[in-house]
Amino acid sequence: MFNRLTAGLVVTVAVAATTVVVGSPAMAAGTCSSGHFCAFSGTSYNGTKVLDSTASSGSVDAGTHDVISSVINNTSKRWCGVNNGFPGDDTVLSVAQNTSLASLDARANDKIDHFYVISNGSSCS
Repeated sequence: MFNRLTAGLVVTVAVAATTVVVGSPAMAAGTCSSGHFCAFSGTSYNGTKVLDSTASSGSVDAGTHDVISSVINNTSKRWCGVNNGFPGDDTVLSVAQNTSLASLDARANDKIDHFYVISNGSSCS
């Protein structure tokens, strides 16, 4: 009886652990809550969710260095992607409110080092 109970417990724990691990990556890819700006390392909102922010103004740098390939802007603000350069930085992406970009163009793909957030009526510079 003890061995059967122990074996059943081990199988139950293994199934529960597997369910949690399997569910985690699927929930991360492609989702971005209302009021959030999200950036992904893969196209079509796949890969790692590198940034998930509710910032309303200012500069946002959360490890986005040269890995962004798609974005979802579910905010009321404009998000501007910047490539750090020498002698100066270059704004390579402008994402209007409530806009999704499944694939960034060659100028911005894997080149964004940080973002800054401005009001939607303003232009990235």
